[in-house]
Amino acid sequence: MTWQMYWQRCLQWLDAICVYFAEILGRSAMISILVIAVILLCRKVFLRKKVFGRGMIWCLLVPVLFVGKLRFFYETGIGIQLFWWWISICRVHMWVSKIYMLGIVVFGIYVFMQRRRLKRFVCKLEPTVIGDRKVYISDLSVSPFTVGIFRARIVVPRTMLENFDEKELELVLLHEKIHVRLGHLWLYLFWDVLRILLWPNFLLTVFMKDFRSDMEDICDRVTIQRSQKTAYEYGSLLLKSLQLLKEQSQTPTFSATLTGETEYRNIKSRMKKVVGFQPYKRVRILCICAIALLFLAGSIWGVKHLSYPRYMKYEDIMLYDDTGRVLLLGDSPELRKAITVDDKNVRIDRAAMTAVLKKNHITQTQFYVGFGGFGKVPGIGGGGNAVYVDYLESDKDLVIPYLDSETDFFTRLFKYL
Repeated sequence: MTWQMYWQRCLQWLDAICVYFAEILGRSAMISILVIAVILLCRKVFLRKKVFGRGMIWCLLVPVLFVGKLRFFYETGIGIQLFWWWISICRVHMWVSKIYMLGIVVFGIYVFMQRRRLKRFVCKLEPTVIGDRKVYISDLSVSPFTVGIFRARIVVPRTMLENFDEKELELVLLHEKIHVRLGHLWLYLFWDVLRILLWPNFLLTVFMKDFRSDMEDICDRVTIQRSQKTAYEYGSLLLKSLQLLKEQSQTPTFSATLTGETEYRNIKSRMKKVVGFQPYKRVRILCICAIALLFLAGSIWGVKHLSYPRYMKYEDIMLYDDTGRVLLLGDSPELRKAITVDDKNVRIDRAAMTAVLKKNHITQTQFYVGFGGFGKVPGIGGGGNAVYVDYLESDKDLVIPYLDSETDFFTRLFKYL
């Protein structure tokens, strides 16, 4: 294979990748809009006073990543009517698919650079030890925050270190530790992945603050109970932090401690939730979490069960002429008897093949036999082999060698994506 042919093969492979992923992720993005609407409705109406419930309801977005290959979109009238327009756009106007994939790359780089910039900022900070925990000191008037998935690093502003006593600092650190223990940093990472893969749904960015706010409310609740402090003591520390950072801030905007990305105008709402704190039963919450995880696992399993597999192996054999016109397509016992395929050769039983051609009124003596290949979803696949048959060459059974197309690197890679 020449470099020119190899480059052309790469471009064809990239085109197939763009169409395939744009098609399935685009549908997921559309479904995610509906799911977010349901989540917001539940938060405002049914779970308005349920702190843990509001946090768990966001889990409904997890199965959305897997709905793109549902059979519903291809095999039902409603699915075809609602979503076939997107399938047509992706396959006919390939530039749309390429723009979708380019959006993923660009937005992914943007999010990655944001995270990397923050990590570099933290790595340059002065470390110190508070209690038994290593933390990093910032001279900026920022809220305490935690970064790092595998190595969590807590950042505390210097002004708190200088003005808070030991017990107050321990409470601040406890809040950040609980974020880590509850897996919130992983959840934030997953949210970024959602925003990248489903970037046309701008609601994922708009309502990110609501998601983080719910995580903060859960963290507040757990911190108060774990610290054995009263809601009044915790709220007082929150207000003290707010006032301290306000005095130290050099700009009109600032963040309250323990608030993550919650803006100042939302502090009143958060204080009401803190003041209304009621002790919870840990066993009950664990049971609710277990039920939610089982529901989530069941949803993902159900979606996968109702979706197409990673690839579908094509078993049919077809006959077609030089113009590409299909002469015979099927999987009848007579055709299987006439044509057998192994790893290297196609064997044609002349007597059985003659009977098949006569039965189907096929008069051509020269044609192609197509077989093999796979499909990712209907209409998108790869592979496939063909051999040329000339009945005039011999009056005996034919043995025709072929090279399996699925041994090609690009084809195999696309098959297992």
